[in-house]
Amino acid sequence: MSDYRHSALRCPGCGASLDSIAVGESLVEVCRECRGLFLDWFDGEPRALASALVPPVEGVWVGPEPGRVPGPCPRCAVRLDVELFEGRGPYVHRCSACAGVFVDEASVHL
Repeated sequence: MSDYRHSALRCPGCGASLDSIAVGESLVEVCRECRGLFLDWFDGEPRALASALVPPVEGVWVGPEPGRVPGPCPRCAVRLDVELFEGRGPYVHRCSACAGVFVDEASVHL
């Protein structure tokens, strides 16, 4: 595995440092300031990873499409695109270069 997994990462939502939390055999980056999550495409299924960190909520309402987060992808430094997760929600911010996903606190209940 390359060293990029071990470098300090910044939250695209608020710019704070991201902390790595082990979820099974995956490492999920968590922002302790804004409570957002960054999930690498190879970490596993996003719903399962988010549910392991945050208890799921029944009947989550999908609000209007959010604006872009102010920061870039913590891995690639490219702008994150807003998309509807699995076509039904919630909205997430996805990197077009590495396919990582940033989920803000409002959407963390995938």
